[in-house]
Amino acid sequence: MGVYATILRELEADDDDVAVCERTYRHLAEHLPLRNALPPDIAALTTEALFMDALKSLKGKLPLRDIAERMREKNSKHTWERTTLSRYLPTSNADEALWPAHKERVNVLLAVLCEHAGRPNDVKHFFTAWERLNSARNRHLRPSIPSPVIHRSEHARNTDRTSARTTSSVNATLLAAVLLAVVVLIVAVVAALA
Repeated sequence: MGVYATILRELEADDDDVAVCERTYRHLAEHLPLRNALPPDIAALTTEALFMDALKSLKGKLPLRDIAERMREKNSKHTWERTTLSRYLPTSNADEALWPAHKERVNVLLAVLCEHAGRPNDVKHFFTAWERLNSARNRHLRPSIPSPVIHRSEHARNTDRTSARTTSSVNATLLAAVLLAVVVLIVAVVAALA
């Protein structure tokens, strides 16, 4: 549920909405087997720093030159050279890793690193974690547009707060409805196959 709670908080859900979704999730988890869930170590990659540490761990002692060569072998269009890789996977702990942002190249890099680490089935899971973090990063990097309204009345501020709470409640309700619809669909498929 930690991933869902993080998503709900990103959607500005309040504690009550998160609690409702957690109860729904627990109820669903009791009645359905877990399917295609992220491995716990990948689900725990909730920050860019944790994700980059995981990449370094997958890399181990594999030289950057070998990574570049393996990337070329996998997909010659979407590769990085050793010098570029050194910015994303620095060998020195003193150097800060840059965030890799080219989707196709990240996917090839993850394929190489996961194969090297003996986790070829986790490429898609790591890529899902990267997409989630990259999406959050892009939201934070977008410049905010200043409001043309300089003086706002108290009524307008209260209306904004109410609107935000309502939107948050609607988002949580929609998420719970989607989860419930998925459960109903799975139950129907299982019943049809039985």
